[in-house]
Amino acid sequence: MKNLKKVFIFKSILCAIGTALGVLVTIWGFNTSDHGCYFDIVKFGGDFYNYIYSATKSAAYQASYAVEALKYAVVGLGFFIVFISLFLWLHSLESYLRNKNIFEMIKAVHENQSEEIE
Repeated sequence: MKNLKKVFIFKSILCAIGTALGVLVTIWGFNTSDHGCYFDIVKFGGDFYNYIYSATKSAAYQASYAVEALKYAVVGLGFFIVFISLFLWLHSLESYLRNKNIFEMIKAVHENQSEEIE
């Protein structure tokens, strides 16, 4: 019975750490700084420079979209970690209570048998 309680406490601590980690990841995902994409239209004297500027601007826009998508992925990962940690904690609580009741029933049966023998 004591080992069962120790295992439950260990699982609870791990789930609490997982939940805290998930909350921190979620907060970090929401608080990632948005540097923003502010691009002005600039024209240069030669066509070559206009093409290079246009390509650079396009690459910067695509990178900003990728960063935004990554931000949402991190927030989703944080929510997933919190959900899994809480689910596993509830599962370990149910397992602990079920096994505790089984041990109590076995103990009661042994006590009844010892009383019948006397």
